Amino acid sequence: MTWEAEAHPVSALGVRLVIIRSGIALDRRGGVLKKMLPPFRFFVGGPLASGRQVMSWIHRDDWVALVTWAIETPSASGVYNGTTPSPVTNAEFSRAIGRALHRPA
Repeated sequence: MTWEAEAHPVSALGVRLVIIRSGIALDRRGGVLKKMLPPFRFFVGGPLASGRQVMSWIHRDDWVALVTWAIETPSASGVYNGTTPSPVTNAEFSRAIGRALHRPA
């Protein structure tokens, strides 16, 4: 990724570099999930287009814990994937939201 390559020169200055590749951060209290829920609540939620699009995600608390760990751990450097180990398709994600809200997807 271009932005990652642009960050690497700081290492030559003796600065520790940590890059976090983040998925969509989800939290039931707000953020992107809050904006995704209304269609499901009104019985019109479901997958977008084919539903085969892969969604990498992470819970907000896990993302905060990862960033905190990276800041507080002097030996941490390099690239870390801030996502769940099992990404889901948009269709799977939509079905999960529908189940959680007791709505069709």
